[in-house]
Amino acid sequence: VIASSHQELVRVLQGDKGSVRRTVTVDADRAALVSESIFAGWLTVFAPFELQIAEGTRAIRLDENSKVLLPPGIHELRLENRDLGYRETRRVEVQPGQTTSLSLVAPPSTLTVTASAPAIVSIDGQQVGETPLTNQPIALGTRDIVVKGADGTTRRFTKKVTVAPVQIDVDFSKP
Repeated sequence: VIASSHQELVRVLQGDKGSVRRTVTVDADRAALVSESIFAGWLTVFAPFELQIAEGTRAIRLDENSKVLLPPGIHELRLENRDLGYRETRRVEVQPGQTTSLSLVAPPSTLTVTASAPAIVSIDGQQVGETPLTNQPIALGTRDIVVKGADGTTRRFTKKVTVAPVQIDVDFSKP
């Protein structure tokens, strides 16, 4: 690399094992030699539920520690849980010999609960409000929902919460 003035240049170095992006400082009318080893790096994925991960047509499998070794460079990853209706694409840059972390926080779905009598609603043991409860944010995954009437009558629901809104109608007059 030769520059006509003092410059900081961003260059992508490409090799058969991936690519790395480096900033190189070059002084005026002087040659700069850039040497870089290109080797794999780790990607660690943190998610509140199981994921299928793919890049293009290639499935990416995480190990028991939620890690995978990838070539350095930019990766366009498709993250999916079909059962929950979750799908997202993320762009990550893996650096050689380093660990890149990817944390997923899925947007919540919503819960609406109506009841034939006033009741208190709890999600996973945490009280969230009284009926009618409308568009209460609820995390994706399997959730334990309890609706407890003023007379102590309790209805328990185990729901698989997906991206689709959840609607529960409780009729306390029926056993």
